[in-house]
Amino acid sequence: MNNKFFILREFAENQFVSKEKICLRYNMSYIEYDNYLNELLTTDKYLISVNNKVIKITDEGMNYLNNHKVDAAVILASGLGTRMGELTKNTSKCLLTIHNEILIERLITQLQERDIKDIVIIVGHVKEKFEYLKSKYHVKLIENAEYNTKNTIATFHCAINEIKNKNVYITVGDIYLSENLFHTYEIDPYYTGIWSDDCTNEWTFNYDDTNKLYGVNVGGKYDYCMAGFSFHTKSFINILSTLVESEYKKVGTEKYYWEEVLLNNLNELPNFYIQKFSSVSIQEFDTINDLKKINDELVVLKDKIKEIFKTKADDMTFTKINNGLTNNAYLLLLHNKKYIVRLPGMSTNLLIDRKNEKNNYDKLKNFNFTDKLVFFDENSGLKISEYFENSVEIDINNDEELIKSLSAYKKLHSLNIKVNHNVDISNVFKFYLSTMKKYKLKFIYCDFNMLIDKCNEVISFIKKFDRPITFTHGDAGYCNVLKTNNGYKLIDFEFAGMADPITDIALFGFCSNMNIDNTIKLLDIYINCKIENIDNDAFLKQIRLNNNIDEIKSLIVAYMAIDAVSCAIWNLIRITITNKYSFDYGESCIKAFDTYYEYLKSNMII
Repeated sequence: MNNKFFILREFAENQFVSKEKICLRYNMSYIEYDNYLNELLTTDKYLISVNNKVIKITDEGMNYLNNHKVDAAVILASGLGTRMGELTKNTSKCLLTIHNEILIERLITQLQERDIKDIVIIVGHVKEKFEYLKSKYHVKLIENAEYNTKNTIATFHCAINEIKNKNVYITVGDIYLSENLFHTYEIDPYYTGIWSDDCTNEWTFNYDDTNKLYGVNVGGKYDYCMAGFSFHTKSFINILSTLVESEYKKVGTEKYYWEEVLLNNLNELPNFYIQKFSSVSIQEFDTINDLKKINDELVVLKDKIKEIFKTKADDMTFTKINNGLTNNAYLLLLHNKKYIVRLPGMSTNLLIDRKNEKNNYDKLKNFNFTDKLVFFDENSGLKISEYFENSVEIDINNDEELIKSLSAYKKLHSLNIKVNHNVDISNVFKFYLSTMKKYKLKFIYCDFNMLIDKCNEVISFIKKFDRPITFTHGDAGYCNVLKTNNGYKLIDFEFAGMADPITDIALFGFCSNMNIDNTIKLLDIYINCKIENIDNDAFLKQIRLNNNIDEIKSLIVAYMAIDAVSCAIWNLIRITITNKYSFDYGESCIKAFDTYYEYLKSNMII
């Protein structure tokens, strides 16, 4: 696919678009991006850099883009939607409301935002209910009289005269695009796909490293499923239309999807590609329960709260307190008492073992310096815990708060808790590598093979120590320590397990953006802080922090290095799952790794 075109188009639509978003969306590395950008700035002269910060498109660049302008769009909206039962008996799925917007109206608006004015809607079932769209949005309606007897091959056939010799989108009318995925300009024909973690009966794509499509499988897991919409160039749609018309006339093709004609003739058609998106970006629904989940997660949540607390919906109020990187959280007020309700983000079960998390909390329930669970569902990951009134995150620039925080982690390590799951840093690193492979992700931030070679050097150094293990937090950032009316509390034990306790110190420093010297000072604080009812000297001897401290300091830097790369990979996975971009968090992780690696090299540690 034409990556220079994509970069140019992204800047046309948003001159402040991030490098990370472009590279992840179009499967290119930062190195490739920089090379393409340089060509657009110098050789092609399609872009101009203003003060090396703002990128603008030249007249030559706009002329190039205009040669690839999208001319039209067809929305397929004639189906019965029988799987929705009584809900669509007298209406269309396309006319249902999601987040206070009518589905088909949202699609029309998104297309028009991209300067696509020639919009045709193929109607059938309850066709009269679409009539208002003609005056409201100036679209054209075409009736599919065979909507009740034939599949989408007939729907496509109705549109043939409207799409020939046009660059055109073809989309179903019953999808919800969380962001506008249409474009004013397109260059290569493609079909959109959404990632699926679970077993699916949908068509899953077979494609090569360039995302060129060469077939589909029926069903699959950990792959991209055909969903959403497609784009076709003039030359492509002309050939495809001829093939569809030929198949439509044959006996026995009544139940064909139009996509079957496309897939059965890939060898005769020009190159056809897939565009990959998260299941957050393109949302489909087949049942009423699907609709409820998409429309308002609180609808489902309120039903669950009523069941758990044996109460009525009138007794509860919810306030959204954040959209986390992996979870969403609400403040629940119920019977004059406050709770924190955590809803796991989509597909986070791939990153987090909820049974292990539940076991962690079971082990901690008799201690008073962690969040207190009221309810935990290890299948869904729904967690309800007591709310700490007047709690705030710690200030890492406050020495007293820093000491109290490290003391809380030290107390955790001293509890003599044992669990069966090991979160050794090298095992965690391997897990992220395997998950990245499972998601078929390209590591965009640097030369991946060279990075892995360096990581293997660091891990070999780590393994020389054969360190003792204790129960550790596993996500020991400053944001997981709360200053409350009743002391300092550790929260969120999703990643906790058995590991070297100083991995928590290293991660605390890394997550706080501390430099190497300040992170090493954390070790001194940790060693010297006193824990009530704990013999400090005996505990330090137990975890072997009573001698060879210089070696331990080097080990902390090594742990930080692997943390940095693990976080960069985690970031790629998270974006793929949630479609939440990170403002170059991944790149900053790799820059941090380079700093740690150089320290270890220059001091002849590795």
